[in-house]
Amino acid sequence: MRARGVVAAVVGLSFAACAETKLIDGAHGVFSPDGTRVAFQSTDKDGPRVGVLTLATRAVTWLERRGKSAYPAWGPDGSVVYAFLDAPETAWAAHHDGSRNGCNLRLWKDGAARPLTAGRWRDYAPSFLPDGKTLVYSSTEGEANISASGGQRGAHIRAVSVTGGVTRAVLAFESSQTAAVQPSFSPNGRFLAWAHIGAFRDNWSIAVARASAPNAFCRLTPPEMPAYAPRWLPNEQCLVCTACREGDPGWCVYLLDGARKEMRRLAVGENPSVSPDGKTLLYDRDGQLLTTDFAAARAAAPAFPLSQPEALPPPAGTPAFMLSPTKLPATFPLGMVPGDEAFYVSCEVKLEGRSKDVATLVRGTYKEHPLAFQLYLNDKGAPAFAMRQADGLYAGAISGKPLPLKRRYTLTGVRAGNALHLYVDGQLVANRLVTQGILAPHQPVRLVVGNNVKGEVRNVTGGLGWPTGIARPPTVSEIFGE
Repeated sequence: MRARGVVAAVVGLSFAACAETKLIDGAHGVFSPDGTRVAFQSTDKDGPRVGVLTLATRAVTWLERRGKSAYPAWGPDGSVVYAFLDAPETAWAAHHDGSRNGCNLRLWKDGAARPLTAGRWRDYAPSFLPDGKTLVYSSTEGEANISASGGQRGAHIRAVSVTGGVTRAVLAFESSQTAAVQPSFSPNGRFLAWAHIGAFRDNWSIAVARASAPNAFCRLTPPEMPAYAPRWLPNEQCLVCTACREGDPGWCVYLLDGARKEMRRLAVGENPSVSPDGKTLLYDRDGQLLTTDFAAARAAAPAFPLSQPEALPPPAGTPAFMLSPTKLPATFPLGMVPGDEAFYVSCEVKLEGRSKDVATLVRGTYKEHPLAFQLYLNDKGAPAFAMRQADGLYAGAISGKPLPLKRRYTLTGVRAGNALHLYVDGQLVANRLVTQGILAPHQPVRLVVGNNVKGEVRNVTGGLGWPTGIARPPTVSEIFGE
């Protein structure tokens, strides 16, 4: 995975490098439940393949004789699940013949492998639930269904039983720009972490939620710090991940402690894993699997704040405007002054036809920028909530699914801190974490409603604070608090 967006100028974290030991050439290493073996991914001229290294003898068992395999994960019973692709036919032939041969999951145990998922999509980066009966993974399954109606969906998190069969979505967003990948459950089963990206100019970040409510999540890492590959420690409510801050020599291994709200840079490398006894840190760098003493690396690394101080947006008070225009487009005076405060804008929309260009539902014009905020439909009819960064560039949370015609929907856009959120009928469909800061509009000019809309725009409301009836995203303290 590669970082997206611009890394802000921040001070790199200093740390004392600890002694390293090379295990073998490879990447994406992970310890077995008993700590005696390491599953890993090696790449040669034919592509990646998964092997199991026995630490005592240094013997390697390769799990597949053909195809490509990657992203291994251990089950509690010593089985290994991984992504597997063996597609001898061309993409055109596969489509023509209705092939279900994609990049899917397989389970290997005692020398035999069997399929867990099947379909012409990508299933990868699996992780077991603590009970060992179910696993979660990254997937593009379902893209075809939403694309058939003109929309798109990014990679998301799904679940399947270790016996295979029907899969189900755990966390998905109807936006091609929003993705949730590389899921990881905490050992006690209370928390789910993953790598999250909200929009095309975002950085990847580490998101975390209570396992019982994955849609209520927060981001552990700051927007200027691209991060991915989270993995929980065996006996703690902490996780390790790959991340990079300005001043780092490259991708580095970071320890994130949500309960203490602090981070430590442990090593230079990627794709970390910690042994079941908590003593050894495993990671890869430049095609080599390396180990170091986890406790020593942790003790040598100073602690730094996990992110900016948490500020809860206040609940919404009296709306700044409540409008229901009878004729579109319509222009109204605007008195709302958000500045840096949280605010929302909402409207009901019912479409009778598609516009050939962007359709403005609600637009706030300010002296700072004529497009200070706007709820709109793009040229495909998909909703979006957008503002401007502090430097004037566009920043938006965009759905990938066009609104169906002849049905009424409520769209709500919320700005809180450095995040933009888009809701359709109260459900989060896209969000955006803005690295460069968001414009603080202070000088209102006018409110424009329903420009280029083929249909109705009613019940237009807006005001300061978090809107009533929509669940506010939790803070880090709320996620990890008892």
